[in-house]
Amino acid sequence: MRCFVSSSSSDPHQSNLHLTPDTFPINTTDLTMRNLLLILGFWCTLLLPAQTIVRGKPLISWDDFVEEYLQSREVDDDSPSPIDRGGTTLDYLENLYQHPLNLNIATRQQLLELSLLSASQVDSLLAYRSRLRAFSSPSDLMMVHGLEAQQLKWLSLFVEAGDTLQSPSDFRHQWISTRHSLEYRAQLPLPSSPFFGGNSQHPVDEKHRFLGLPWSNTLRYRVQSHQSWRAGLILDHDIGEPLAAYRNVPFDHASFFVEKYNLKKQRQLILGDYHAQFAQGLLIGHRFGTFVQPYFLSLPRHLTRITPNTSTDEAHYLRGAAWQQQQGRWQWTAFASYRTLDASFQDGEVKSVYSNGLHRSRLELSHRATLGHFLFGAHGAWKNVQTEWGIGFLGNHFSRPFPSRPTKRGVPAPMVGSDALGVSVDFAHYARHWSVQGEGTVNLSGGTAFATFLRYQLSSSDILLFQLRHLSGRNIAPMARTFQRGTKVQNEMGALLGYETSRWRKLHWQSFVHVYHHPLPTWRAAAPSSGVAAQTLITYVPYRAVQWSLRYRLTSQQQTIPRHAPWLQWVARQSLRLSVRRTSGAWMCQTSLDVAMNKQQLGGKQQYGAMASLRLRYAPSSPWEVSGALNLFSTDSFDTRLYTYQPQLPGTGAFPVFYGTGCSGVAVVNWNPSRAWSLSTRIAMMHRWNRPHASNTAAVEESSDYSLRLGLRVRYRF
Repeated sequence: MRCFVSSSSSDPHQSNLHLTPDTFPINTTDLTMRNLLLILGFWCTLLLPAQTIVRGKPLISWDDFVEEYLQSREVDDDSPSPIDRGGTTLDYLENLYQHPLNLNIATRQQLLELSLLSASQVDSLLAYRSRLRAFSSPSDLMMVHGLEAQQLKWLSLFVEAGDTLQSPSDFRHQWISTRHSLEYRAQLPLPSSPFFGGNSQHPVDEKHRFLGLPWSNTLRYRVQSHQSWRAGLILDHDIGEPLAAYRNVPFDHASFFVEKYNLKKQRQLILGDYHAQFAQGLLIGHRFGTFVQPYFLSLPRHLTRITPNTSTDEAHYLRGAAWQQQQGRWQWTAFASYRTLDASFQDGEVKSVYSNGLHRSRLELSHRATLGHFLFGAHGAWKNVQTEWGIGFLGNHFSRPFPSRPTKRGVPAPMVGSDALGVSVDFAHYARHWSVQGEGTVNLSGGTAFATFLRYQLSSSDILLFQLRHLSGRNIAPMARTFQRGTKVQNEMGALLGYETSRWRKLHWQSFVHVYHHPLPTWRAAAPSSGVAAQTLITYVPYRAVQWSLRYRLTSQQQTIPRHAPWLQWVARQSLRLSVRRTSGAWMCQTSLDVAMNKQQLGGKQQYGAMASLRLRYAPSSPWEVSGALNLFSTDSFDTRLYTYQPQLPGTGAFPVFYGTGCSGVAVVNWNPSRAWSLSTRIAMMHRWNRPHASNTAAVEESSDYSLRLGLRVRYRF
């Protein structure tokens, strides 16, 4: 705990206590009992907390929340890489978990940014707060009309009931309420990748050989003052990257930010690394990326916001300055950014842009920071309780041009030339039982995009959601990210119909059907193609200690027939998961069974995959918490791969991919001896009895019969 002592004052009426040599003489012979009491009283006031916080016991553990949240946001089943969700979204939520939102002073915008409540639910919460004047504890949320049990469970992790004071003007109180966090994280894979030296089976030339250390290091520092400002610094070094060499001083990646905000005046300023989002994300939208399915059909998507970058993601962020101001019914946002990207070139034009942030070999280092990207944007919105209107623009300029010639097989290019400029108009209207949100854009290339969400509340427990979008093939928006099937916001038309009900006290049912069409070829289809995706999720809670869940997912889309392009065939993938979770005191046990099936319309053998999983957690009242998982899997090929959540170090989350035949085990130990210190260790093992063939760098690293990964996380808060 640090203390601030002022030796002078220009204001004779200032109420702060000031210490001078004449006030309390150092000579012990002059000390009286009164002096001692005054000194003791003064230091006691400095050590007292600046605010009274009531944080109720969360209704769900952080580990269980991560599993539920990440599982609902699995990437497309056609993704060629494992699902990793340890990036921006999860890091943002963990920071919010460590620094909960004060229900008694939170603004409407802050509550919407939780992404757990709809606009009507936020208005209901604010109306209840105005009548109650203040929340005495987070349990008061149960009295708010319209909040579901699932939302209450998740909200318990991210909110608290504090006092109603705004940012304290007294510097002593501001400094007392300042919270610091210093974190170190390391990972060590065993055996190390063959790219560190190569072997007879996988010879590695000098161009691809890793130049760094066979482990990763991450150092993170954060400081936050009570409702006033915060700052952060991240230093990151991936496995295989040089340390203190090849222009690394000493880490390969550094990210920083300083944020100043004023809740009362609703003003925000960010310097450094940050994220920005407009409305539906048709021009720019980073944080929540591409959804395959909406877990919460009431998820609010119409947000214009700027947020600091708190993730180790080295690609998807902006660097510069961002400002947002709320004045009456008007909201103004402006930002500018310049950073360098990893890219390769051919004939003076951009050939590829790399977003993995890896600089391990001489080849990868030759691509580092070779493409300059300047970005600027602004947005203005008019808002009242029910209606929002906004207009914005976004400009992009790259130091090297992208090819203007058509891409291979007629697939639309995500970027053409050196410049991309777009203008958007967005709207939203909230009524008692329904709401509609939408955005339309037009860019310099003549491309257009439109997306809208319609949410209708049939009853207090039934929700209907409809989404419609049209993304033209000529749409050029390199920073766009919205609800879409493909990887780019272009060449797609689609519609989604979802239904969610909790009319039964112990049962929750959610379903959706998603149809889409690509008017132009894609990387998997040499001609216009279509597809459909559907899912049903049923959760049954007979009593508080037991939870059953059943999920069925179907994905069917057209793909090119091998060696018969441009003819297409339908390829269908189905998966089923049955899970049972039981909690008894300090123990939690969860068992899951996953099955998958892949079938091509013409020829090809029907393929299957299955996996049995067991996850345990022991969390007594002591500072120790132990969790682990065991998985047994067998799949015919990569096309029937399976995913499941495994316990991770705090602040990370992953859905590793399982294919072939083998077993996997994970053990995580968390030790929190005090509010200041926390220590976490993780060990993960993977053993395959039939090793799949590898054809790329990532696959070679994971192709060994046996692999072991050690992880460490140390955190100190003061």
